[in-house]
Amino acid sequence: MGPHEFRHFGLTHLVEQCVSLPLFMAKSGHKPVSGARKYIKPGAAVLAEVTSLLASSDR
Repeated sequence: MGPHEFRHFGLTHLVEQCVSLPLFMAKSGHKPVSGARKYIKPGAAVLAEVTSLLASSDR
């Protein structure tokens, strides 16, 4: 894993841990949110959890 992949992995992990946007932006070093958008791609486990929570609220 190269430096770029390691950085991408680390920032994606922060998103999956639901860190605040200001903290994420500080860690990423990006000024505009649009520059950090590529890291905000939740994994399958996070999507499944959110889907489950939304399904529970529909009842």
